[in-house]
Amino acid sequence: MSAADAEDDFPNDASLYDIKERTKIVPKDEHFPCCLVWCPLPIISVFLPIVGHAGIVASDGTIYDYAADYVVETNPHKTIFGPVAKYWPASLVQTSSGALSAWDEAIRDARDEFVTRRYNLFTNNCHDYVNQALNQLNFMNSKWNDVNLALGFMLHGKYVDNKAIIRTWAPFCVVVLILFILILICCFICLNFLHNIIFYKDFLLTL
Repeated sequence: MSAADAEDDFPNDASLYDIKERTKIVPKDEHFPCCLVWCPLPIISVFLPIVGHAGIVASDGTIYDYAADYVVETNPHKTIFGPVAKYWPASLVQTSSGALSAWDEAIRDARDEFVTRRYNLFTNNCHDYVNQALNQLNFMNSKWNDVNLALGFMLHGKYVDNKAIIRTWAPFCVVVLILFILILICCFICLNFLHNIIFYKDFLLTL
Protein backbone atom coordinates (compact mmCIF):
# COMPACT_ATOMS: atom_id res chain seq x y z
CA MET A 1 0.00 0.00 0.00
CA SER A 2 1.11 3.58 -0.56
CA ALA A 3 1.56 6.37 1.98
CA ALA A 4 -1.48 8.05 0.50
CA ASP A 5 -3.78 5.23 1.55
CA ALA A 6 -6.46 6.01 4.08
CA GLU A 7 -5.51 5.73 7.75
CA ASP A 8 -6.08 2.31 9.28
CA ASP A 9 -8.55 1.90 12.10
CA PHE A 10 -6.03 1.00 14.79
CA PRO A 11 -7.55 0.05 18.14
CA ASN A 12 -7.59 2.53 21.01
CA ASP A 13 -6.50 1.87 24.59
CA ALA A 14 -8.94 -0.19 26.60
CA SER A 15 -9.27 -1.78 29.98
CA LEU A 16 -6.63 -4.29 31.05
CA TYR A 17 -9.11 -7.13 30.65
CA ASP A 18 -10.05 -6.01 27.15
CA ILE A 19 -6.38 -5.68 26.22
CA LYS A 20 -5.65 -9.23 27.39
CA GLU A 21 -8.60 -10.57 25.43
CA ARG A 22 -7.81 -8.62 22.28
CA THR A 23 -4.13 -9.55 22.35
CA LYS A 24 -4.63 -13.22 23.12
CA ILE A 25 -2.28 -15.30 20.97
CA VAL A 26 -3.87 -18.29 19.21
CA PRO A 27 -1.19 -20.05 17.13
CA LYS A 28 -3.56 -22.67 15.68
CA ASP A 29 -5.65 -19.83 14.23
CA GLU A 30 -2.54 -17.97 13.01
CA HIS A 31 -3.44 -15.08 15.29
CA PHE A 32 -0.41 -13.31 16.82
CA PRO A 33 -1.43 -9.87 18.14
CA CYS A 34 1.39 -7.69 19.55
CA CYS A 35 4.06 -10.14 18.44
CA LEU A 36 7.13 -10.15 16.27
CA VAL A 37 6.90 -12.90 13.66
CA TRP A 38 9.37 -14.80 11.50
CA CYS A 39 9.29 -17.26 8.62
CA PRO A 40 11.91 -18.96 6.41
CA LEU A 41 13.03 -17.29 3.19
CA PRO A 42 13.08 -19.18 -0.10
CA ILE A 43 16.54 -20.52 -1.01
CA ILE A 44 18.42 -18.49 1.64
CA SER A 45 16.90 -20.32 4.62
CA VAL A 46 17.60 -23.68 2.98
CA PHE A 47 21.31 -23.08 3.53
CA LEU A 48 21.05 -20.73 6.54
CA PRO A 49 17.93 -21.73 8.50
CA ILE A 50 18.53 -19.08 11.19
CA VAL A 51 18.14 -16.37 8.53
CA GLY A 52 14.57 -15.49 7.62
CA HIS A 53 11.88 -12.88 7.04
CA ALA A 54 10.59 -10.75 9.92
CA GLY A 55 7.37 -8.88 10.50
CA ILE A 56 5.49 -7.16 13.29
CA VAL A 57 1.86 -7.66 14.27
CA ALA A 58 -0.66 -5.00 15.30
CA SER A 59 -2.98 -5.48 18.26
CA ASP A 60 -5.79 -6.69 15.98
CA GLY A 61 -3.60 -9.52 14.63
CA THR A 62 -2.72 -7.91 11.29
CA ILE A 63 0.81 -8.80 10.19
CA TYR A 64 2.89 -5.97 8.72
CA ASP A 65 6.01 -6.89 6.79
CA TYR A 66 8.23 -4.87 4.48
CA ALA A 67 8.64 -6.91 1.33
CA ALA A 68 9.69 -4.85 -1.68
CA ASP A 69 10.26 -1.33 -2.98
CA TYR A 70 7.61 0.98 -1.49
CA VAL A 71 5.55 -1.97 -0.23
CA VAL A 72 4.55 -2.92 3.31
CA GLU A 73 2.30 -5.95 3.10
CA THR A 74 -0.59 -6.48 5.50
CA ASN A 75 -2.30 -9.81 6.11
CA PRO A 76 -4.32 -11.17 9.06
CA HIS A 77 -2.68 -14.62 9.01
CA LYS A 78 0.60 -14.84 7.07
CA THR A 79 3.62 -12.96 5.78
CA ILE A 80 4.40 -12.38 2.12
CA PHE A 81 6.62 -15.48 2.24
CA GLY A 82 4.03 -17.72 3.80
CA PRO A 83 2.72 -18.80 7.20
CA VAL A 84 4.43 -17.68 10.40
CA ALA A 85 6.96 -20.23 11.66
CA LYS A 86 8.08 -18.39 14.81
CA TYR A 87 6.47 -15.76 16.98
CA TRP A 88 7.93 -13.61 19.73
CA PRO A 89 5.29 -12.34 22.19
CA ALA A 90 6.00 -8.72 23.10
CA SER A 91 4.71 -7.51 26.44
CA LEU A 92 3.49 -3.91 26.39
CA VAL A 93 5.25 -3.31 29.72
CA GLN A 94 8.51 -3.69 27.78
CA THR A 95 7.71 -0.51 25.84
CA SER A 96 8.23 3.06 27.02
CA SER A 97 4.53 3.92 27.16
CA GLY A 98 2.99 0.51 27.87
CA ALA A 99 -0.01 1.56 25.77
CA LEU A 100 -1.72 -0.57 23.16
CA SER A 101 -2.29 2.45 20.93
CA ALA A 102 1.43 3.30 21.04
CA TRP A 103 2.30 -0.17 19.74
CA ASP A 104 -0.02 0.24 16.78
CA GLU A 105 1.09 3.80 16.18
CA ALA A 106 4.74 2.72 15.96
CA ILE A 107 3.82 0.09 13.36
CA ARG A 108 1.84 2.67 11.39
CA ASP A 109 4.62 5.27 11.57
CA ALA A 110 7.20 2.74 10.40
CA ARG A 111 4.90 1.71 7.57
CA ASP A 112 4.40 5.31 6.46
CA GLU A 113 8.18 5.72 6.38
CA PHE A 114 9.02 2.49 4.57
CA VAL A 115 6.45 2.87 1.79
CA THR A 116 8.68 5.74 0.62
CA ARG A 117 11.85 3.61 0.59
CA ARG A 118 13.48 1.25 -1.87
CA TYR A 119 14.13 -2.27 -0.63
CA ASN A 120 17.69 -3.50 -0.20
CA LEU A 121 18.46 -6.99 1.10
CA PHE A 122 21.49 -5.80 3.08
CA THR A 123 20.82 -2.19 4.12
CA ASN A 124 17.05 -1.67 4.06
CA ASN A 125 15.07 -4.85 4.61
CA CYS A 126 12.24 -6.40 6.61
CA HIS A 127 14.34 -6.39 9.80
CA ASP A 128 14.98 -2.66 9.45
CA TYR A 129 11.24 -2.06 9.26
CA VAL A 130 10.65 -3.99 12.48
CA ASN A 131 13.64 -2.30 14.11
CA GLN A 132 12.24 1.16 13.41
CA ALA A 133 8.96 0.33 15.13
CA LEU A 134 10.73 -1.23 18.12
CA ASN A 135 13.10 1.73 18.49
CA GLN A 136 10.18 4.14 18.46
CA LEU A 137 8.66 2.09 21.29
CA ASN A 138 12.01 1.88 23.12
CA PHE A 139 11.25 -1.82 23.32
CA MET A 140 13.16 -3.52 26.15
CA ASN A 141 15.21 -0.30 26.52
CA SER A 142 17.37 -1.42 23.61
CA LYS A 143 18.61 0.02 20.33
CA TRP A 144 17.44 -2.49 17.77
CA ASN A 145 19.35 -3.59 14.68
CA ASP A 146 19.49 -6.66 12.44
CA VAL A 147 21.88 -8.53 14.71
CA ASN A 148 20.11 -8.25 18.05
CA LEU A 149 16.72 -8.72 16.39
CA ALA A 150 17.94 -12.03 14.92
CA LEU A 151 19.35 -13.02 18.32
CA GLY A 152 16.04 -12.04 19.93
CA PHE A 153 14.15 -14.41 17.64
CA MET A 154 16.60 -17.19 18.53
CA LEU A 155 16.27 -16.58 22.27
CA HIS A 156 12.62 -15.55 22.63
CA GLY A 157 10.95 -16.89 19.50
CA LYS A 158 8.54 -19.83 19.76
CA TYR A 159 7.75 -22.19 16.91
CA VAL A 160 4.08 -22.21 16.00
CA ASP A 161 3.97 -26.03 15.89
CA ASN A 162 5.97 -29.08 14.85
CA LYS A 163 5.17 -28.42 11.20
CA ALA A 164 6.86 -25.03 11.50
CA ILE A 165 10.00 -26.71 12.87
CA ILE A 166 10.00 -29.17 9.97
CA ARG A 167 9.40 -26.40 7.43
CA THR A 168 12.33 -24.45 8.85
CA TRP A 169 14.89 -27.21 9.32
CA ALA A 170 13.98 -30.07 6.96
CA PRO A 171 15.37 -28.45 3.77
CA PHE A 172 18.66 -27.69 5.54
CA CYS A 173 18.89 -31.25 6.88
CA VAL A 174 18.29 -32.63 3.38
CA VAL A 175 21.08 -30.43 1.99
CA VAL A 176 23.45 -31.55 4.77
CA LEU A 177 22.54 -35.20 4.15
CA ILE A 178 23.17 -34.85 0.40
CA LEU A 179 26.52 -33.17 1.04
CA PHE A 180 27.45 -35.90 3.51
CA ILE A 181 26.61 -38.62 0.97
CA LEU A 182 28.59 -36.82 -1.74
CA ILE A 183 31.59 -36.53 0.59
CA LEU A 184 31.40 -40.25 1.37
CA ILE A 185 31.21 -41.06 -2.34
CA CYS A 186 34.21 -38.83 -3.05
CA CYS A 187 36.16 -40.43 -0.20
CA PHE A 188 35.32 -43.90 -1.52
CA ILE A 189 36.43 -42.96 -5.04
CA CYS A 190 39.67 -41.44 -3.74
CA LEU A 191 40.45 -44.43 -1.54
CA ASN A 192 39.71 -46.82 -4.39
CA PHE A 193 41.95 -44.80 -6.69
CA LEU A 194 44.80 -44.85 -4.16
CA HIS A 195 44.32 -48.58 -3.65
CA ASN A 196 44.62 -49.17 -7.39
CA ILE A 197 47.77 -47.06 -7.61
CA ILE A 198 49.38 -49.02 -4.77
CA PHE A 199 48.28 -52.32 -6.30
CA TYR A 200 49.71 -51.53 -9.73
CA LYS A 201 52.90 -50.16 -8.18
CA ASP A 202 53.41 -53.41 -6.27
CA PHE A 203 52.56 -55.37 -9.39
CA LEU A 204 55.15 -53.51 -11.47
CA LEU A 205 57.80 -54.07 -8.78
CA THR A 206 57.28 -57.81 -9.04
CA LEU A 207 58.01 -57.87 -12.74
